[in-house]
Amino acid sequence: MRFFKGFDSSERETKQGKQNFQKRKKEMDKMMREMQAKIDTIQLNITRIDEKLLEQQGLAEKFARYEEKTTQPHEKSRFQKQKETAQIEVEKLQNQKYDLETQFIPFQQSYDRMNQTFSETFARMDALEREASAKQNKVEIEKYTAAEEEKIQFELAEAEALLELRSEK
Repeated sequence: MRFFKGFDSSERETKQGKQNFQKRKKEMDKMMREMQAKIDTIQLNITRIDEKLLEQQGLAEKFARYEEKTTQPHEKSRFQKQKETAQIEVEKLQNQKYDLETQFIPFQQSYDRMNQTFSETFARMDALEREASAKQNKVEIEKYTAAEEEKIQFELAEAEALLELRSEK
């Protein structure tokens, strides 16, 4: 009887272990999705800054051409100021892009390492779970087989007893 109590508690522990594993897996999946979303956001911001950079560089070049073409000193200084403002904005955008890229690279590397580690860990855990499930199925089959054998032996014993009774009559 003690064996069965121990078996039941180990069965409960196994079920609880599976539930904990599934819970941890969901938590890790959620965390990985959040990290991927942050990475995607950083990449999107870098792309937007690249677009703004191209726009500001185009403006700086346009104002430089206007400055060269104009002959009036007042317009020349106005175009020069606009060109300088555009160049300052280009430098500011380049600094923002650099900051985002320096933030992005380690974050991406960390994500890749974590993804690799979690993938390997969950693959091992899944394999262990399948192995435990196979062992559980084997135990259940053995229990069923033992019960059927016992039932058959009982029926055989009954049949032998009936045969003996008939042969005695």
